[in-house]
Amino acid sequence: MVMIPALREASEDLSLRGAPLHVYVWLIHRLDTVVAAPLKISGIAHALRIKPHTAGHALRLLVARGYLHRLHTGRAGYSYRLLNARVAPKVVPDDRPPAA
Repeated sequence: MVMIPALREASEDLSLRGAPLHVYVWLIHRLDTVVAAPLKISGIAHALRIKPHTAGHALRLLVARGYLHRLHTGRAGYSYRLLNARVAPKVVPDDRPPAA
């Protein structure tokens, strides 16, 4: 088994409870930290016995929270690779004026 330091953070990350954490642990056994590989949401859903929507949501959350790196590969869709260390999540700037 590959030792991924980000796994400890994932186990303590409250936003990854349930299906997203289950998908992440499953992906650790199938993805690499160097080479990106294509994934099929239907394959993840079938293997983990979850709905495709849930698998897709889990992948998006794992990318947004900095546990996976997603590469667009043209017509083939997306390829993913594990990140050895978690990258800080991207913060979307809030354009609303401050509350008075």
